[in-house]
Amino acid sequence: MDVVWLRHLAYVLMPALTVLWGESLRARFLHRGARRAIRLLLAALLAWQSVRLLKYMAEPAVLDADETLLRLLWYLYYIFRAALPVALLWIAHVADRDAVAQRLPVHLFALLVLNLALAIAILTNDWHEQFFSFPQEREGSDWEEEVEWGAYAYWTLWFLEVFTALAILWIKAKLQKIWRFQMVLPVVCCILFLLCSIFYNFLPAVRIDVTLTTTGFFLLLLELCLRTGLMPSNHDHEVFFREASLGLMLFDARGAVRLVSKAAPEQGARRDCRISKMEVPGGGTFVWYEDMSLLHERQRSLAQANRALERRSRYLRRTVHLRRQQTAAAMHQRLRREVEALLEELRPYFREFREEILRTEGQEREHAVHKLNLLATYTKKRCVLFLKSEESGTIAIEELEMAASEICSALRAFHVHAAITWSMLKVLPAQGALLAFDALVTFLAEAARSRPEQEVYVTMGEKSVTFLVDEHDTWVDRWQSLWQEKHGEGCISCRDLGYAVSVTCDISRGEVAP
Repeated sequence: MDVVWLRHLAYVLMPALTVLWGESLRARFLHRGARRAIRLLLAALLAWQSVRLLKYMAEPAVLDADETLLRLLWYLYYIFRAALPVALLWIAHVADRDAVAQRLPVHLFALLVLNLALAIAILTNDWHEQFFSFPQEREGSDWEEEVEWGAYAYWTLWFLEVFTALAILWIKAKLQKIWRFQMVLPVVCCILFLLCSIFYNFLPAVRIDVTLTTTGFFLLLLELCLRTGLMPSNHDHEVFFREASLGLMLFDARGAVRLVSKAAPEQGARRDCRISKMEVPGGGTFVWYEDMSLLHERQRSLAQANRALERRSRYLRRTVHLRRQQTAAAMHQRLRREVEALLEELRPYFREFREEILRTEGQEREHAVHKLNLLATYTKKRCVLFLKSEESGTIAIEELEMAASEICSALRAFHVHAAITWSMLKVLPAQGALLAFDALVTFLAEAARSRPEQEVYVTMGEKSVTFLVDEHDTWVDRWQSLWQEKHGEGCISCRDLGYAVSVTCDISRGEVAP
């Protein structure tokens, strides 16, 4: 099997390999823009291969007949080679986005025109020999070819376009923060191809057919770009789809299942699934099975709880009126007991003053009427304060001031004058306010009972009530003993100030007497 036959066999098999490998690459590109761009590259490679195969097949027939046609077939592949770096730039331009435009961008089209112009200049090299020159052949020597400046300029521009495409891909990877060290492999591949192209004319060991090396280079370069992630691909999308934690299924246009995730439910387990469908561009359907079993269980639990609440609500609506009546009756009963306890304590005094009014005349009867009036005023204001305290558990200081003012007005008939200084909060706890009022009234009543004329200075504090009187008389001791009998020992302290006697009643630890 000679070398020529192997070469022809390689050129016959190369288009099939290019189509199969190229379609595999096109199918793995993530976006449609790159899939369209690779078609230009594959078309240029296939056209180049066809021209080279035609050259090798026609070479024996035209070798002596038409040397111009042979030269044309020799240089014609430069036309298709001009499109290769432009196609690579187009792929780099649209690889990371789903480009809508199907045409080649204007700046890349201008670059393609420039490359084609250089290729046409190479085709007309026999007229100007600015790319290749052919020295005069010596008799018996081989045909020689020398590279001129135009070829160096063409190859520099051609490789500059290839490396520019890789630079664009690198910059995009850096900006998208997906760059990895393995992305240097496409650059290494380009450098190796560049070295092979340089030493092609100097080292016979690397003088491999240009069509084979160029085809292999571009296909391998795109494969490395997809494998390393330099170009977005759907290489791992199938694995990603199958391992997804969502219940996903992908159907083709004929309704056949193409991909199924591991979380997709079986046919009999889809009763509690919400099914969402979406048409896939190009044909097919994407189906998402969303497991709603937990939500349905929660809904059933909430429905059961709602039914229980509704039953409870109906029961409460039936019993609320009765409960309100029972609560109001209990409250009225308690208030009645409290008021009756207060009146029961004061009833002997009412009886005593009534009898005194009946058996006396003149000033004594008038004095008895004043005492009965004082007792009635105290009873009224004490009940009012008690009922106020039952509303919120507190008594406003204004209510306490008005009650004390009415008591002081009733005491003027006994020539007892009280000057009260208020050092309390605006809102007082009910227990402390009632205790302070009781201390004030009982002290002033005892003063009115014992002395015909008396001036008392009172300081109403938050925790104590202080009385200033002229001297320590027996009525002070009597009031102290009566108060401590009801409210406990140690709550009264007396102090002689020299100019007056201070009597302090501690209301912070006492309790309201019934």
